[in-house]
Amino acid sequence: MLDALLSSIDGLNEEQLELLGRRLYAEHCVAPARAGRVATHDGEPVWIYPDDFDHAFFTAASKHRRGWAKDVVDPLRVARASWIVPVIGGHVPGTSCYRVVDFGAYKKPPPEKRLYVMREECYVVWLLPRGSGGWRFKTAYVTGHGDISRYTRRQRKIWER
Repeated sequence: MLDALLSSIDGLNEEQLELLGRRLYAEHCVAPARAGRVATHDGEPVWIYPDDFDHAFFTAASKHRRGWAKDVVDPLRVARASWIVPVIGGHVPGTSCYRVVDFGAYKKPPPEKRLYVMREECYVVWLLPRGSGGWRFKTAYVTGHGDISRYTRRQRKIWER
């Protein structure tokens, strides 16, 4: 299923990659969300905004700048842009969802996020809660098994397919 949704990025320069990413994000994520057709695996609504493209699809050019600089479009994120909605919706086998609580946060009660994980693909999708209910898409990316273990340690798995 996912192979059919993987977009080809071969031979694209950075400008072409960004244009493709913006188009795929608008078509496969923003437009369905505006139409109310994006929901979590358990039926909660998800909002996906065009303004979140930069945060979701850019990364730091060098490893030592990660966490505060996002200056290049990530080709792996662009290639997988059409994976986001099926993963959130619970349509992809091998996906699990975690309730992630930031135990170190000063806010009480601590904020909760949702993390969708596809361990075999090393792919994650992050959702943030909306004050008025439902969820907001934040980012999705390919990462390592160590990062996935760190993200899910001491967190509760709420669903698995």
